Amino acid sequence: AVVICSIALILTNGKGSLVKKSSWWSSAEWAALPVVNRPLYSLAFGSCSDQTRPMTYWDTVTAIHPDLTILMGDNVYGDCDDSSCETLKEAYDMLASDPSFLNARANLPMIATLDDHDYGRNDADVNNPVKDEAKEMFLDFFAVPSNDERRRVNDGVYTSYEWGPKSQRIQVIILDVRYFHSEFKPTDDYGAPFKERYIPDHDKEKRLMSQEQWRWLGELLARPANVRLIVSSIQVISDGTGFECWRMLPYERERLYNVLQPTLKKTRTVILSGDRHIGGFYKHQTDDLYEVTASSWTHTIPYGMFDDCTNAQECDEKDPRRINDFVRVNHFGMINLDWDNREISIGLRRAETSEAVNEKGDANSDDLLQYHVLSIP
Repeated sequence: AVVICSIALILTNGKGSLVKKSSWWSSAEWAALPVVNRPLYSLAFGSCSDQTRPMTYWDTVTAIHPDLTILMGDNVYGDCDDSSCETLKEAYDMLASDPSFLNARANLPMIATLDDHDYGRNDADVNNPVKDEAKEMFLDFFAVPSNDERRRVNDGVYTSYEWGPKSQRIQVIILDVRYFHSEFKPTDDYGAPFKERYIPDHDKEKRLMSQEQWRWLGELLARPANVRLIVSSIQVISDGTGFECWRMLPYERERLYNVLQPTLKKTRTVILSGDRHIGGFYKHQTDDLYEVTASSWTHTIPYGMFDDCTNAQECDEKDPRRINDFVRVNHFGMINLDWDNREISIGLRRAETSEAVNEKGDANSDDLLQYHVLSIP
């Protein structure tokens, strides 16, 4: 008989605790990122993937084969029971053993950030006791080099990328709104519309990002770009929810709007977010600023899941910033860049399809749930 053993590496997490690291994390083959000076033409993005559920969406995305795929957090669900974070490691192990993911990892260039469930705690904030362990596990799983800026001490995993020549330059800014995120103010009416879990807190001392991350963001916004994608794992523009979002810290959100506003005429800026288990498009009240929420890959909230409603008019939260009804089937976002005609098309696509692509490599039109076309300056 032949016995095949899986060997785990034993590491310390910097606090003296032992963390087991599966051997396939360090030996995994990841598709190389696009060449920096070449333009991108297509990107996929999504959030909230429960590794205990079928992950056939990877087959759909792999068949479309975008130039870049952005994982916007809750890439696994592994809330930590103790400081060893064994449950989070097991979640990554399960993802790493999924055949669809293995094929995608080898063929799709990917970049990623964290949200609460891969930071080790539901609604994780600055007080999360396992944030450093979870951060290290994330960086190890995604094979982030030891000299990468995200290996910084006492701060999050924010980072940025740029691709394309001068007239076709796209900048992707990935924020970390968990590591320094101040505690939100609990609701005074649990479950009520607009205040389901939290209510806005006007304390000017509270933060969603560290001062260093704000400084870093300001420097990036001074760089020239034709298209700028800003990834926030929680929603920014939404004004209709009492769940986690930038609305809960109004001064922080206004600070973000203020730093973005001077750049909007020269750069098409779109915020990408996740977390909510619904999909939707949003627009700022006055500025030419859009947001697309894509959530979730595996367990989007259907009509009537928590009440007796059966349609969008009854079920969808009232939000003056949202453009369409919620998308309530499993989905992900797709961006297509038409540099010749200076247009960016953004759509939400069905995650599970019987026919992912046609002979031209295009997704079935029936699987395009919502889309909008915006100009590129």
